[in-house]
Amino acid sequence: MKYSFVKMTEEHAARIAGWHYSGEYCFYDPTADPKDLEALMNREYWDGITFAALDAGGQLAGWIMLYPEGQTVWLALGMRPELTGKGLSQDFLEDAIEHCRSLHGRERKTIMLDVAAFNRRSIKTYWRAGFCETDTVRKQTHAGAMDYLRMVMPLMPLSISERWK
Repeated sequence: MKYSFVKMTEEHAARIAGWHYSGEYCFYDPTADPKDLEALMNREYWDGITFAALDAGGQLAGWIMLYPEGQTVWLALGMRPELTGKGLSQDFLEDAIEHCRSLHGRERKTIMLDVAAFNRRSIKTYWRAGFCETDTVRKQTHAGAMDYLRMVMPLMPLSISERWK
C-alpha cells in the first residue's frame, strides 16, 4: 500500500478545508459546499467514517469517507489538489478500496459512489478499479442541478465460480 488511512483529526480537517482545485474542479473545493464542509468537520464521523490519507512519507495526501448503508458502503474521497492529474489516483483509489474491505468486507457486499458526470478523469479511474455504472442521478448541488454517475463494484473480489453465475 502506498497510502495509509488514519483517524481524521482537527489538524487534518482544517488543512483539507483549505484546499482549492483549479478549473472546473473548483466544484470540489471543500468550502464550495456548506454540506460537504460540515461533513468533513463533523467529529462524529471521525470515528470510523472519515479518514485522513497519508502518503508513504506520512504527509496528508487526501481523505476518504466510508458510509455503511445496508449491504453497501458508500465511498467519497478526495486528493490534495497538487496531487491530482498526475497519475496518482489509481493507487490512491485501490488503497482506499482495500481499507474499506478491511473494515467492511465481512458484512457488506458492495461499494458504491456517485461521481459528477463532467469528471471524466475520475470516472476512468473508477472503471480501471472495477467499478461499473448503474445509473445516472440528478442532484441539486451548490452549483445547481448536476448529473452524477452512480457506480458500484463488489466489495470483495468474486471467486471464479461466482463470476460465472
